[in-house]
Amino acid sequence: MGVYSLRRRTLSSNLEQCRGNACPNLWGGGKHGSSISFGGGKCPYPVTSQLETAVAFLNAHPGKVSPVTLDIGSNDVLGDINPSTCAVQSTFTADLATLDSNLTGTILPDLLGALTVNGRVTGSIVMMNYYNPFPNCQASAQFTQDFNEFNTHLATDVSKFGFIVDVFGAFGGITTPNICTYTWICTVRDIHPTDLGYNIIANTFAAAIPPD
Repeated sequence: MGVYSLRRRTLSSNLEQCRGNACPNLWGGGKHGSSISFGGGKCPYPVTSQLETAVAFLNAHPGKVSPVTLDIGSNDVLGDINPSTCAVQSTFTADLATLDSNLTGTILPDLLGALTVNGRVTGSIVMMNYYNPFPNCQASAQFTQDFNEFNTHLATDVSKFGFIVDVFGAFGGITTPNICTYTWICTVRDIHPTDLGYNIIANTFAAAIPPD
């Protein structure tokens, strides 16, 4: 989760220039599941959870923070997918429902509330969808259906609070043609982005964020 002050600067340049509280990054050290609202992750927070830390920062800087960027949800369903066989377990549906509940019932309302000052929303909430990290699974109709359903749920969940940034499209859709350069999946079997992949994500956020 990122809480950024972006006054008339692009996301990528702001990330390069910001220091300290000017551009706090509340990423959970590999924690991209919606349970962050209740704590967890590898990094300690001043209060009990990543979400509460973000809300506390927004409340301490009313009207001065925009956008709030979210990279959340992948770990809620990642364990339901077998990357070797591309099989999707039956727990996928229940885990997706938990993600929906955490986002729409707690995380997004709390963030929007903290961005609301004297009845006026003073910042944007911008959440990314996900690229397909398993290009070997693109031929599986069930995998493709479930993966697209996951991204559709993210877009629906955020729609009343902010908007989706199309990282899925920026990475080339379900085929993810540049997966070996955008992520580490082909070298060390790590689905996380390389520096180039993170640059693609940052530029996709920057292009989608509306001006102040």
